[in-house]
Amino acid sequence: MEEPRNALTEDQMKEAVEMFATGMHRQEIVAYFIDNDVRIQGLLEGRPEEEVREAISQRLRYADPSSNKFAVTKYKEHFENHRVALRSVISNQYEIALTRSIQAMTGEIETLRQQIDSVNYMLDNASETNPVGTSEYLATLNTRNSIAKRIDDLQDKLLERLERVKNADLF
Repeated sequence: MEEPRNALTEDQMKEAVEMFATGMHRQEIVAYFIDNDVRIQGLLEGRPEEEVREAISQRLRYADPSSNKFAVTKYKEHFENHRVALRSVISNQYEIALTRSIQAMTGEIETLRQQIDSVNYMLDNASETNPVGTSEYLATLNTRNSIAKRIDDLQDKLLERLERVKNADLF
């Protein structure tokens, strides 16, 4: 019968290194392997589950960069390569999301500016034969002012986001 401490293959150890690189904790990784590996589930037959969990956890110490038993020569390069790949993916996804957000805000600002131009045109072209009543005029001015305030708010929000991006540290 296979011993629980030898339950993880080399590929599983590398997979565990990748999981550690994403921020998972050892107990989460133990649970993942117990739940998803038929061979490891077979080790539970006739043994207390806690014994198997502890043995796998001890084995994972060699794949855990925060452990003093981390197998630096064996897994450090794999860990660093995976972190670089993660940073790249996260950075790309962040850039895409940010670009979409900025485009949406810029589009909304442009739409609001067009609305203000339309209101201004209406106010400027009110003629003697078709005068805008005082209440209509005031309502139109209020509409224009609320649109202008919305533009200011969006521009402030856009500047805040750009400042956050400038100061962002993804890792």
